[in-house]
Amino acid sequence: MKEIKPNNIKDFIDYYHNFHDSNIIEFKKEKDYIELTVSVFWSNKPTMNEDNSFNTNKTKMRIVFKNINDFNYNENILYDEINDSNIKCTEIDGKEFIGFVLYDMMNEIILYIVANDITYEEIK
Repeated sequence: MKEIKPNNIKDFIDYYHNFHDSNIIEFKKEKDYIELTVSVFWSNKPTMNEDNSFNTNKTKMRIVFKNINDFNYNENILYDEINDSNIKCTEIDGKEFIGFVLYDMMNEIILYIVANDITYEEIK
């Protein structure tokens, strides 16, 4: 699993196109972690197909959040299409965390997690 750290947030966001047009297909909250499975619509650099449609490099991703400081989510989390994301570093009580926010098409927050450890992997 790869880690999301302050020095690779921008690359992560750019590679997965802010999760635009993606969907959360599984949400699991356990005592010590939160796990998401996301159907990612855009990844890497899209290419043009012969019929002038885009190959968006669809993929599935598992994201695990540990050492969670705060979280909140919309009860329709599995039904909302993701329009945008915001992932950035934040400091709370002298400790560095990463804020991970997903927005729906109405720019309402679907998911908000502040965690110290975020790992991810593509599922093939």
